Amino acid sequence: MSKQQKKQVTHGPPTVANFMQGVLQLSNVHGQAMNACRTIKELGATLLGVDHATKIRYISKIGVYCADVIHAIKQNQGRHIQPDALLSVLLRAEPQFIEAARSLAGPHVSIIAAVKLAANTITSRKGMKKDAVNQVLNEALKTVNAVNLVWYLVVHYDVFLWDLIRFLEPISEARQGLEQFRHRCQGLVKELESFSDGARMKVAEETLSSKLLVPNSKQFKTISKEAITMRGSVLRSEVVFKYKGKALSRVSKQQPMRLSIFGDTAVLTVSTLSHETLVIAPCHVSACEAAIDPAMPDSVLKITMMDKSLYLRCKIPSQRDAWITFFRSKGQAVESLHQRHGEFRRELSSPAHPMRKKS
Repeated sequence: MSKQQKKQVTHGPPTVANFMQGVLQLSNVHGQAMNACRTIKELGATLLGVDHATKIRYISKIGVYCADVIHAIKQNQGRHIQPDALLSVLLRAEPQFIEAARSLAGPHVSIIAAVKLAANTITSRKGMKKDAVNQVLNEALKTVNAVNLVWYLVVHYDVFLWDLIRFLEPISEARQGLEQFRHRCQGLVKELESFSDGARMKVAEETLSSKLLVPNSKQFKTISKEAITMRGSVLRSEVVFKYKGKALSRVSKQQPMRLSIFGDTAVLTVSTLSHETLVIAPCHVSACEAAIDPAMPDSVLKITMMDKSLYLRCKIPSQRDAWITFFRSKGQAVESLHQRHGEFRRELSSPAHPMRKKS
């Protein structure tokens, strides 16, 4: 969800009719996140064994926080809790929320990648029956969805708080206190999203570096895997799909692809469980142009790489807009992303950070 979309949700049409319903909504989403953490602990342990036990424990801190908040609300008349009492509950638990949310950023990305890899490894074994394969894939999907649900709660916490605040009198102490708490949550989420994006790029870099495949054909004759991966860190990487383009004639519209920036090089690959296969020859970002074609849907990006024009469909319009901004600023965008990547690496180098722990 883009910042603009999120703002529309926050201040758009009411999702609840009164403060009591806002409390009920808050309790429900905490309950959903608590159950999701239980799913991650149970199914994640089955799929991953002990290899990622520490990261699962870090993610589970949100579940503990949610359980404590739900219990405190029940102890204060449940959905009939008074605004002052609810503010007191949330402020007492705020340090716990901050610690749990920071522990989630990073591990939630690597756990999803690990679950997908584990599911691929398990289902690739010879002799597995179809029912067993489906069970593993279903468990993997449930685990990924559970992780995404927990992350959604954290990054949209301000939305649920707004559905409480807007029913309170502007001069009330409870409203002012909840607004200040909401403001602190928004600042925390910006910090978490920045680190999460760095973690996502780290996973993308590891995946591309290990799975990159250069086809044995004429147009790739002078290209080697090492020449691409040594261009630098992965600074941007998003899943895209073919919309149209002669160079993509052999790619179906349902086949996921990945558009990535490796250092200063644009790379387009076809994604499968086992490989990231080059579709066209990589090129320097300075040789790329991106534009919006008014005749195309609002999620479609027109991109020219060297002499090849492609129309790529992004998952959401905001991703298309981000690529447009990137390619229009080019050198400045690359420098900015290098700085952000450096900050992420420095933070990651902290011995206490959960992203460094493998078990």
